Amino acid sequence: MIMENFWRDAQKLPNIITLTRLLFGAPATIILYKNGFEYAWLVFLLFAALDWLDGKIARKTNTVTSLGMRLDPLADQFLVLPVTWYLVYVSVLHATFPLILTLREIIMIFMRAVASRNIPAILSGKLKINAWYISIACVLFGGQLYFFGFIFLALAVVFSLWSFGKYCGL
Repeated sequence: MIMENFWRDAQKLPNIITLTRLLFGAPATIILYKNGFEYAWLVFLLFAALDWLDGKIARKTNTVTSLGMRLDPLADQFLVLPVTWYLVYVSVLHATFPLILTLREIIMIFMRAVASRNIPAILSGKLKINAWYISIACVLFGGQLYFFGFIFLALAVVFSLWSFGKYCGL
C-alpha cells in the first residue's frame, strides 16, 4: 500500500518538479565549479523558481501530498547546501553561517524522518529558504549585489533559528 501511494504521488506534476530539483541540485554545483560564477546564478535561479512553481501548482491543483511535503525541503537542501559550501570552499563565505544552517537542516531532516505525521512548511521556514536563495543568487551574480548576499545570508540564519524554534514548539 505504501509503495502504491508513493508511485501514485510521484506521478503528480508538483512532485515530478520536486524530484527534478532533487536530481539536479548537485549538477548546479558542478556547473558552478566548472564554469565559475558567470552562469551559475542563472542556473541557480532557475531551480529556485522551480521550488516556487511546484508549491504553487500543488496548492492550485489541490495535489499537495505527503511525498511532496517530505521531498520539497530535501530538494531545497540538495540545491542550497552544496552551493553554499562551495562558496565557503572558494573563500567567498566564512563557514559560520553555513554551519548553523547546515546543522539546522540536518536536525530537521531527522525530525521529518521520524515524525509520525507530516510537518508542514511554516512562514518562517519559507522566509528562510527564500532569503537563502536570494543570498546565493546575489553572491553568485556579484558586483554591487555581493554585499546584499551577505545581508540575506544573515537573514536566512535568523529565519532558520526562528523556524527551528517554532518547529520544536518553543
